[in-house]
Amino acid sequence: MTDKTETCITAEEWLRSDDDARIEVLDGEFVAEDDENMTAIHVRIIDNLYRLLFVVVKTAGLGELFTEGLKYVLKREGRKILIERIPDLSFVRRERFPADFNWSGHFEGAPDLAVEVALPGQATEKLIEKIADYLKYGTQETWLLFPDARELHRYQNNTRPPRIYRDGETLDGETLFPGLHIALSDVFKLES
Repeated sequence: MTDKTETCITAEEWLRSDDDARIEVLDGEFVAEDDENMTAIHVRIIDNLYRLLFVVVKTAGLGELFTEGLKYVLKREGRKILIERIPDLSFVRRERFPADFNWSGHFEGAPDLAVEVALPGQATEKLIEKIADYLKYGTQETWLLFPDARELHRYQNNTRPPRIYRDGETLDGETLFPGLHIALSDVFKLES
């Protein structure tokens, strides 16, 4: 369920908010994400993917990799934030990462990669809306993972429909991560 609590907020108002809830901004309104269905599976998949990407990103100095929590301001009107999204995992290329980035703030613009992991019972149309926002505002790739089906849907801003990878297949990350090949079985692996 989506809770809307305030209309058209400024960046300053949002930064002063001390609410730990996972809240995004859509059409200038706060929208609380329904994350009560988050499970250890969801967290493990994000951790697995982070570990697999981290080695390549840091070794090659490709940019910055973030787990859930970093807010991306995708659209604003003056000081008013109109669309802000929080991916489960994200990546920003080094050449796009501002040297004067405010580590206490939000990222202005879209990530190069946004990853979303579907929660049990989460409406697919809401996830597709997020994917559409990321791609519309400049994200190069978005990966949508479905733990129950053990699938990764790869959306790229220059192709339709998404490429679907299934358990047993290997994801080629060449577009953003040269030399990266990830076995989906490693992404969905639950034991240490």
